[in-house]
Amino acid sequence: MNIKESNYYNQSIDFVKGILILLVFLGHLVVGKIEDNLVRYFIYSFHMPLFIGISGYLFNFNSLNNNPKVFIKKLFGRILIPYILANFFYSTFINIDFLIKFNFKEFVIGFFKSIIFSYYHLWYIQGYISYIIVSYLLLKFLKFDIKNLIIGLIISLFIYYLYFFIKPENIFIKIFLNNFRSYNLIFFIIGYFIKEKKINIKISKNIVIIGTLIFFINSILEFFTIKVSDIYIYIYQIQNIIIYYISNILLIIILLKICEEYLKMQNKIINFIGKNSLYFYLWHVLPIMILKSKILDKNIYLYYLLGIISFWLLYLIIKKYILMKNKKVEGKNYV
Repeated sequence: MNIKESNYYNQSIDFVKGILILLVFLGHLVVGKIEDNLVRYFIYSFHMPLFIGISGYLFNFNSLNNNPKVFIKKLFGRILIPYILANFFYSTFINIDFLIKFNFKEFVIGFFKSIIFSYYHLWYIQGYISYIIVSYLLLKFLKFDIKNLIIGLIISLFIYYLYFFIKPENIFIKIFLNNFRSYNLIFFIIGYFIKEKKINIKISKNIVIIGTLIFFINSILEFFTIKVSDIYIYIYQIQNIIIYYISNILLIIILLKICEEYLKMQNKIINFIGKNSLYFYLWHVLPIMILKSKILDKNIYLYYLLGIISFWLLYLIIKKYILMKNKKVEGKNYV
C-alpha cells in the first residue's frame, strides 16, 4: 500500500518510535560503560541509526522546498525552542554546585562549555537539523539520484572514521563531531528514499532472516572484539564500519517496509510515547542523573526501581502537558 495515497495515519511509525524511546531510556539507565556492558552495547548499536532513519522517512522535502519560511517557523517552534530550553536547563543543572557555592566564574565556564558541546544526548537535535540541511541540498541539486546515496555514504564513512578512530584534538573539529554526528547522515537519506519509493525492495522471509542475522552479528561481534590488540586494529576497524552500516541500513529498510505494510501496529502508551518522542527524549535523562547521584551508590536495586517509576511519572507529566496544550489550541480555534 502506498502511504501517500492512503487515508490512514501510519500508527506503526509511532509504535516503533515509542519502542526506540524506551530503549534509549534503558540504555541510559543501565549502569556501566558501554564497552563493558552487552545490554548497553546492543542498544547503542542500532537505536539511533534507526531513529534517524525514521526521521528521514518523515522528512517533508516538498514543504521545505515550496515554503521554506513556514517550514523553518514550524521547525523552530516544535523542535528548536524545546531543545534550547533543555540545553539551558541541563547546562545549569550540571553546574549548579558552583552556583550554590557562589563560584560564579566556574559556573559560567561550565555552563557555556555545556552549551557549546551540546550536553550528553542533546546532540541529536543539532544532528537532525544538519541532516535536513545536507539532504535538502543534495536533493535540490542532484534530485533522486544514486549520487545522493553515494555522497551521503562517503560523508558518513569519513566522519565515522574521524569520530571513532582518529579523534582529532582540534577544538572546533571536536565540537563539530560531537554536536552533529554526521556519520549518521546516510541513515537519514535512506529513510527518505524509502518513503519516496526510490528504494523499492520487497521484504521476503529470507531478507528478514539475513538482515536479522547481520544485525545480531554486528552487535555481538563488535562487543567482543572492541578490545583488540594493535596487530588486528585495522582489520577490526574495517569490519566494524562495514557491519555497522550494512546491518543498520538493512534494519531500517526492513522495519520501514513492515510499517508500510502494517499501518496499525499500536499500543496506547507506546504510541503516545512515539508520537511525542521529542519531549521524552529531551527530559528522560534528568531523573536518571538525579538517581545516579543520590541513590546508585546506596542501593542499585532501588536505583532501577525508582528509574522505572520516574519514567512512568515523566509519561504522566508529558501526557498532562499535551492535553493542556491541545485544549489551549482548541480554545483559540473556537474563538
